[in-house]
Amino acid sequence: MKLKSTLAMITGLTVPILTVAIVSCAKRDELTISAAISLRAPLLEIANKFNLTYPHSQLVFNFGSSGSLRHQIENGAPVDIFISAASDDMETLLNKGLAERNSHKSILANSLILITHNSNNTINNFADLNKPSVGKIAVGEFNSVPVGRYAKETLLSMELLEKLRPKLVFAKNALQAITYVQSKNVEAGLVYKTDALKSKNVKIVATVDPSTHRPINYYRAIIQNSPQSELANTFLHFIEEKSSLQLFQDYGFRTVAADPAAY
Repeated sequence: MKLKSTLAMITGLTVPILTVAIVSCAKRDELTISAAISLRAPLLEIANKFNLTYPHSQLVFNFGSSGSLRHQIENGAPVDIFISAASDDMETLLNKGLAERNSHKSILANSLILITHNSNNTINNFADLNKPSVGKIAVGEFNSVPVGRYAKETLLSMELLEKLRPKLVFAKNALQAITYVQSKNVEAGLVYKTDALKSKNVKIVATVDPSTHRPINYYRAIIQNSPQSELANTFLHFIEEKSSLQLFQDYGFRTVAADPAAY
């Protein structure tokens, strides 16, 4: 047997579906996981290890912004597990009875940071964003992207939102905001620390005070009436094993146990 990774698009969705599975003649149990795109790299590594342990499983990942993924589930997309980067999107599904409340749990935490291009020496803190030389600042979309909501809360708390509003360029997720900074299409960006750590040609110039926004937590839950609830439970336990949590930490995430503010 050998590992196989395939990428496919589902009609009507704008988010790619990634399948990680073991090639085998035997029939495999398929588990569909919709997860915040900032979790993509560590989840794919964990998925490969999971498939080695459970060779009759097939994990299908749908990565995107938590808001978009939530809308897909509300519209009937076949999903077994939802892992959100914001409490709002998860609570919406819980309140509508679309996710199992007894499987709901906060598992990870992240940080919001201010970045610029490696070659930019004019931005060293948030005050520098007011400089005339700073023309554009990338943030996530305020209404549909968790990283954008956190950015909005921070700018409001720092009394910078109205001053900087004309400079804001909206991205569909933190990775797109980083791409804007990497290409020098914007001078700065407000993104997740975990995404910036693995990105080239950007530098962190400031870490946002966590008191200026709601805790950046990641929540997981099994979707109501999932036909693979048993396998879903197995996978959720697997991602909370010591080796999996260490892998998340290697990517810059904090575990809830190590981050009391995340509760």
